[in-house]
Amino acid sequence: MEKQSAEKTLRGILRDGEQVLWSGRTEAFPLLADDSKKQILGKWIGTAAAAVVILALYIRNAGNGKGVIAAVLAVAALLLVSPFVEQRSVLRQNYWITDQRVILISGDQTVYYMELDGIDEFRTVTGKTEYGSLVLGSCVFEDIRRQLRWRACHPKMDSQSGTTSGAAMGLVLFNLKDCRGAEELLRQYVEKAA
Repeated sequence: MEKQSAEKTLRGILRDGEQVLWSGRTEAFPLLADDSKKQILGKWIGTAAAAVVILALYIRNAGNGKGVIAAVLAVAALLLVSPFVEQRSVLRQNYWITDQRVILISGDQTVYYMELDGIDEFRTVTGKTEYGSLVLGSCVFEDIRRQLRWRACHPKMDSQSGTTSGAAMGLVLFNLKDCRGAEELLRQYVEKAA
């Protein structure tokens, strides 16, 4: 169903004469995969510890406001479920390479893309997921080993433009079964555009 919705969205955004050359999607991956196990466990432990300390200090200092307690618990709950939300988000992504651009359509049908002639660099990151992940745009290379999954959920946008969809400065095509095929195709077209 989601794939059909994404394909319908794709048909609506393709330009006249634009041809799809490759398509893929994120392959299933475990929540606590090697790429983020320590980070997620650290987040859960840190969140629980911080919530307990804040609540203990608040209550010990005669704090009896239920609103403050509820707010601390709500923030802690949001932080604890965020890895599940992030995983679900990445699993719902679909990717296309056309003769003009690379397109990512998220599960909620938000469209992000990079023009082929606007991709300054790209890399395949391996060893973090079962399959390789294709990282586009040098502006996201600096922290990609540490934040691969997060960046897959949050394409790098131009903060000056104020947009949250559309033309991106950096994208991650996460855990692609055919990562090598996508990379080879992209290499041909990016070199041709340069």
